[in-house]
Amino acid sequence: VFEQCNQVSYNHTELYYYLTRENSITTSNLNERKFDEVQNGIEVLEYVKLKFPEFSNEAERNLGASLIKLIIQIDFDKSGNFLYKQPELLGLLKKHYSSLMVNQYIPKKQKVFLFVMYYFNDYFRKLFLKIYKIYISWYIKSCK
Repeated sequence: VFEQCNQVSYNHTELYYYLTRENSITTSNLNERKFDEVQNGIEVLEYVKLKFPEFSNEAERNLGASLIKLIIQIDFDKSGNFLYKQPELLGLLKKHYSSLMVNQYIPKKQKVFLFVMYYFNDYFRKLFLKIYKIYISWYIKSCK
């Protein structure tokens, strides 16, 4: 569909909001399906770079957001069933690190996360994730 358009534009204003359904891929607990989002992000990025390079920043931001979200979810997951996937995700994060850090569409707090995941060893990454968990818990409680 995208290739058949005569003209395409991009607007940074959020005009669409998702309807959240119980047990959807976005609301379900961490499961194997959630990792499809990363593979989809990689495929979209490769496609966009080839066909529509002017939109590659947005595609890369989406991939970066998926990687960050899953790395955090793996750490939050008490079962530990997906810890084996974390090195692969960190590898992808490192592969795209340079372009993610200069991407103007990635928020600063995500860039701090990227920096820590890229430069720090396992001990400091785990410490950072624990601190991040505390922050998220506090933030969720303060919003209620």
